[in-house]
Amino acid sequence: MPQVEKVLRIQKRAILAGSYSKCNKRTIMMFLRYICENYRIRTFSSVHQYLLQSKQLYNRINGRHMDTNNAKEVLKYLDTILTKEFTLRGEKTAKPVLGADDLILLLTHHWARDTSIFPTGDQRLALATIMLLLIYTGCRPAESVDAAKGKIAIGRDQTYEDDNWDNECEGLDKTKDDDPIYENPEPWVDPKISDCDDKDDEDILTREYKALCYEDIRLWTVRNPTPGESDLLGMEITLAHHKGADRKPKPTTFLFHEEALPILCPVSHILAIAIRDNAIKVDGFTHAEPFFTSNLQDPTKAVLVHWKPEKLKVPIFRQTVWTFDGLSTSEHKALCYSTFAYYLDRLGWATGFAQKLTSYCFRRGTGNAVDGAATTSVRDQVMRHNPQTGVFCGSYINEKVRFIVQDAVLDQPTNIGFLCAFIYMNLTYNLHAPIDVLEEILKALPPDPEIMKLKREREEYKRQYRSYSRAPPEIRKEYEQLLRQIDYLQKQRDRAIKIEFRRDYFDRIHDEELERQLKKIPTNEYVEPVVHHQLPERTRLQEVLCDLSRDMSPSDIVSHRIRTIDLMVALSYRQEQEVQHSNHSSRESSEFSEEQPLCEDLFPLLCKKTQCIICIGDNRSTYEYRTRTYATSYKMMNHVDSHLKEVPKFQKTSCTHPVCQSEGLILKHLQHFKNHVQTMHGISLRP
Repeated sequence: MPQVEKVLRIQKRAILAGSYSKCNKRTIMMFLRYICENYRIRTFSSVHQYLLQSKQLYNRINGRHMDTNNAKEVLKYLDTILTKEFTLRGEKTAKPVLGADDLILLLTHHWARDTSIFPTGDQRLALATIMLLLIYTGCRPAESVDAAKGKIAIGRDQTYEDDNWDNECEGLDKTKDDDPIYENPEPWVDPKISDCDDKDDEDILTREYKALCYEDIRLWTVRNPTPGESDLLGMEITLAHHKGADRKPKPTTFLFHEEALPILCPVSHILAIAIRDNAIKVDGFTHAEPFFTSNLQDPTKAVLVHWKPEKLKVPIFRQTVWTFDGLSTSEHKALCYSTFAYYLDRLGWATGFAQKLTSYCFRRGTGNAVDGAATTSVRDQVMRHNPQTGVFCGSYINEKVRFIVQDAVLDQPTNIGFLCAFIYMNLTYNLHAPIDVLEEILKALPPDPEIMKLKREREEYKRQYRSYSRAPPEIRKEYEQLLRQIDYLQKQRDRAIKIEFRRDYFDRIHDEELERQLKKIPTNEYVEPVVHHQLPERTRLQEVLCDLSRDMSPSDIVSHRIRTIDLMVALSYRQEQEVQHSNHSSRESSEFSEEQPLCEDLFPLLCKKTQCIICIGDNRSTYEYRTRTYATSYKMMNHVDSHLKEVPKFQKTSCTHPVCQSEGLILKHLQHFKNHVQTMHGISLRP
């Protein structure tokens, strides 16, 4: 729950009861204690912000300021009793700032070295595009993805109206916790999560989300002012759903142009997504080349690329949902903020940054870059800050001074490269930073006493009732609660161990390197790691994206960009899989490379008994994944049931085998499909 909404919802009850008109220091003390006891508060500054807002609400209700002596007593109560009792952290956490070199590191790792699995290919493209928009616009994630708690994001009631209220909390960094969330399971692994279903059939002509939609983007083909040169692509993005937009709208339009390096080009990324979604109104624009071979003549100066009417209200970045074929991108459901935060945190952890990567790192980077190159009014416009509020200087300015005073005093030039190395995040970047804790270290750690106690209670339940089904209903609830508690504590312990292990690594490597330098121990030459990707599309895309050479002719740059966009579109149609190799897997699967054509001969009509008939027809995945086998028929049936559980019993179903797909075979109902699979393909499924 957002911070302002928390305090407002709690205090709204007090306002309705009229208690705030009789509020005294004891009431506010009780409120602050309630906040500490019932919410995840870790820092003194967070509770102090609630105190400031309470005083402001008191002023609004009563028409006068709170008594100064009472306010001092409340602050003393917070500073002494609550801080000690709830171990509130007093010091401010570091606020890292992302720079251009950091961005290139992230994107290079994302496309070339990242071994993490995305549920669909276009999710990888979406993450890269969002990162570019974050750093080029300084927007908050809620302006690009869906950050609403409720189902409908548009038209929610605004619960506060005071301009000054928002000014005080404008600069708060909601990422108070520096610990990464990398150990969380993938958001899409549980089909029961409502964010990962696509059951809603909303009217696409009604905008449902405040996330970035196609109607917010205008793509232009502009005639090149230089005669003889090819036309240019330009893009406008209007961000209107910023923080506080319901009270004081500040729609801001940002301009984008083609970038020589496709890895840094937002126009190329957005165009690839539009081609993938078939969103362009004029037929025939199914690949990138027509956009870069136009030749506008006088008097036409620019041409607007129109989107299809049914796509205007559709979010650009959409959530992965469960379908009959497994995971796929929703047609209308916006990407959830929790999913994006998971992607971003996982990428920062895998890239090797010592500090936690959050969206505010991008926002600070934008603010500091604009602050040094534009006027204060332009900076406030970019950041969507009210003028002359001091929010940027109080909360976003780089804590590391972007100026070497020593050089100014000595009247000597500054080494800009040296300065940039210290003020951004890549100073502590280390590609070899561990992601997981070594197995021998985990085994050497003593068990957690609290977890062991709960496990003994679990064993006592098993000994007493022997079987879960024999236990009374109230005992079952107690047992399930016990299992949840054990699982929660185990995850907390694993998280703490991983964080401490990684912190120890970053503390240790500096001493080890100093000793190595002191002892003149030679080091091996660094060799760039080579990652073999599952999909050839990603391998080819990596080659063009990670070519950071700028010494190319204009025609070569255009060809390079066209190839990049087409490969992005091709990758969006594919799907990487986390294949678990086992001794039961068929050897034939590994003998075929992805480069071989997947003709019908590679998929015999009579399948192995432990193959998944649904996965065989999934042409987004690799051949090895499509033809894999399970250890037992029981495990195979469980997997197939996960595909079929959302399919109505009497719905017509097509057979997914490539041979049957080519013939367009449609079965009457679900049981007919299962009978067909057993008789024609030799795979027995549960009735």
